Amino acid sequence: MSNFTDIKIFPRTNAKFASLRGNGSCVIKGCVRVNFTLLEGPKGLFAVLPERSYKDGAETKRVKEVSLPDENLYAEFQKEVRTAYQSALTVGDQAKSGEEPQAPPADDGIPF
Repeated sequence: MSNFTDIKIFPRTNAKFASLRGNGSCVIKGCVRVNFTLLEGPKGLFAVLPERSYKDGAETKRVKEVSLPDENLYAEFQKEVRTAYQSALTVGDQAKSGEEPQAPPADDGIPF
């Protein structure tokens, strides 16, 4: 069973930010919903978890609001998001061509 469920992807583009591919959200280990941004980088598509920046004197510092410190968990997150993104694009292409979209995945038993 995946550690990431209820993955929702909202593909989009923005002329100002050419690397932007969309936004999304997912539930981590059945208890925390996290929003993220999808970007296209030199090595391909990846999800960026939320972070804040603040000024400390003249220096700007960034603080991650959500992090996945376990490398395997982080890799699984990226893989699941890429798969969901490709699926969202396929469903979007089917809708444009008039095909019936595929049924959503079965209920995972999480009550929220």
